[in-house]
Amino acid sequence: EVRNQARHAQLSWAMVEQALQERSDFDWNDRVWIGLQSFATAQANLSKLFFPIKHEPRADLANAFGGVNLSPLRSRDLRDHFDHWDERISAWLQTRGASPNSVQDRAIRAESDIGMVPAPDQFRRFDPISKLLIMRSRDGLSVERFELMPTVQCVNDILNTAANSP
Repeated sequence: EVRNQARHAQLSWAMVEQALQERSDFDWNDRVWIGLQSFATAQANLSKLFFPIKHEPRADLANAFGGVNLSPLRSRDLRDHFDHWDERISAWLQTRGASPNSVQDRAIRAESDIGMVPAPDQFRRFDPISKLLIMRSRDGLSVERFELMPTVQCVNDILNTAANSP
């Protein structure tokens, strides 16, 4: 199952990368976000396999992948942002209120883009350069940042270890 979930994460990440290369396609933005959500789900499933209870490592499984830095899998917060999106919207409505043209969601742009000013209420943004995902927090007031490359590397290391083990 570890191999399956790692492969799902790898395929999801490949979808993100491919969609970023095909920006002329009508649905490229949707494909990036589908890939990111699928990646987050597979990452959380790996987290549950390696860190099932109170995020304590499952020693037998972790030992089988002993050379892999599993720490990027410890948190399931990224997946929770996608799974509990309704809570983020409710929190935002309660703290900020809905007003026309005040929300930017599912943006794909680098933080360093010249001339780009983030909207006052930005829900989800993906930086395709730094591979940073920025999501509205649970409180509706702030954002949380997720560096995705450590998890991508962890997934690749898991797959390499699995391929080289009996």
